[in-house]
Amino acid sequence: MRYGLGHSLRDVQETLALPLGEGRSLAACNRMGSRVTEPLAVCKTQALESPPPMLLVDGMWVKIAYPTVEYRHDAQGRRRAVKRKPKRVVLSTLGGWPDGHGEIVPWKVAAGERADTWKAFFGERYRQGVTAATTDLVVSDGANGLESARDYHLYGVAHQRCIFHKIKQLADHVVFGELKVESSGDAAQATRKAKRQRKNAVLVEASWVYDGASAPHMRERAEVCQQVWAERAPDAVANFLVDFDKT
Repeated sequence: MRYGLGHSLRDVQETLALPLGEGRSLAACNRMGSRVTEPLAVCKTQALESPPPMLLVDGMWVKIAYPTVEYRHDAQGRRRAVKRKPKRVVLSTLGGWPDGHGEIVPWKVAAGERADTWKAFFGERYRQGVTAATTDLVVSDGANGLESARDYHLYGVAHQRCIFHKIKQLADHVVFGELKVESSGDAAQATRKAKRQRKNAVLVEASWVYDGASAPHMRERAEVCQQVWAERAPDAVANFLVDFDKT
């Protein structure tokens, strides 16, 4: 996949060293990458024998190297193509099946997570056989534009907000007023420790909500969490309650 994302051969070389237990030459990495190019193109377009009933969709931002028309000479005097490395998002799906196994359904590199890029992504999966008739559930992080794009090809399919993303994103909304900071030792270190403890406490509390035995029980726990953190972390609480029923 790293080769397909335009990463350098040295990046691929480092990636292969760990699972293989030994390194491979740059020429060998280039040969291996060339061999997977054609099968990869077929994999991304051929119909799926058994479309997954559950789709976990997400976007991962990476830098991809694209060649330009310019060239340079390296330290050894060799002529090298100059590459630009813009940020791109890899839209991907982890398919889940009733027997418990999951695998990546082909991905798509896009300029951003927008309604049009997600629509194109779901369109490609639709042509592979992923339709409203084959899909029971779509799980996502609530990215902008994804929901309307999903409805275009998978209208009526149940949608769940990803619990992992919901909890993880709370860390971005925690405030640190009225911290209990230990007076002894390094003040800066003590402050960092107090902030880390508050952030962890909020995340643990949010995780506890989802340990409820049923949906009503989870709502009761969410109300308790709201009462406990409303004053100390109001932004985190507000973010947690947005689309809470969709989780």
